Amino acid sequence: MILTAKSIDQALTAVIRDLERVGLLTERLYSVEVYRHVIDVRGCFGLYVEDCGFLESILGFKPRSIYIPQVSWARVRESLQRMGRGRTSLRDVLRHEYGHAFAVEHPNLVRKSKSFQVVFGAAYDDQVPPCPYDPNVHVSPYAATAPYEDFAETFMLYVKYGGKIDRFKKRPIVYKKMQFIQKLALKLKQKQQAQEAA
Repeated sequence: MILTAKSIDQALTAVIRDLERVGLLTERLYSVEVYRHVIDVRGCFGLYVEDCGFLESILGFKPRSIYIPQVSWARVRESLQRMGRGRTSLRDVLRHEYGHAFAVEHPNLVRKSKSFQVVFGAAYDDQVPPCPYDPNVHVSPYAATAPYEDFAETFMLYVKYGGKIDRFKKRPIVYKKMQFIQKLALKLKQKQQAQEAA
């Protein structure tokens, strides 16, 4: 499946609206650029690039940007494995990558947060071995691979479901992670209200 610029633009418009609706769209997050990239260099659905090294620069990447490959080997692999039964949506990929972008753009709320470590079991950037997937602990198998992926997957579902987290109450650890995201939106709202009052 080849992704067109039009399909990415449509998905991006919807995701920006979703982020705004749940209170997680900030000026810094809005300034993150989204590009369609011809080359799938990492075999993934999408990629948030925080910093660019020499190789990334040669390949045309820019820092603080999200890249969606025009042809994704991950999407091809998924199609073959699932044989047409469900797939990862482009909107979900964008929501996930915006989760990574949020952590970078708001480090005090995520990357440097002690509460993040308590709720997610490690610091955002910790390189911990992947743990076995447990649906009571992680929202997806991919979330079990690293704390930063756990955050991005949780962020993606929080945004996807419009901030409605009651569906996760029977999974207490996952629910606490959802509450962490919910508190981020509340902190942003309080900060905005304080700025408007000043």
